[in-house]
Amino acid sequence: MYKRLTVLSLGVAVCLFLSGCGSIGKIAEKVKEQTTQAKQESNSMRDTAKYNTYIGLSNYLTQGLNKTFEGYFKEFGEEEELRVRKNFTGLCSLTRCRI
Repeated sequence: MYKRLTVLSLGVAVCLFLSGCGSIGKIAEKVKEQTTQAKQESNSMRDTAKYNTYIGLSNYLTQGLNKTFEGYFKEFGEEEELRVRKNFTGLCSLTRCRI
């Protein structure tokens, strides 16, 4: 009787063990999918941060160019002919240098 109970218990244990192995494979697949998804989200966040940095740099450069153009056109005008005043001393008024 103990022998039959032991064999039956071992049979149930083997069935549980084998059925559990299939679940481990499914769990591993889910973990792999979640890891892949997390990497993609991380790459997306990194790309967004990089894009925002480029936009900031572009805005900085554009502002500098706009100020330069404004100073140039203020000093020389927008006409086709270059207009230079009689008391012109150089580009110090554009760069704010002091002599």
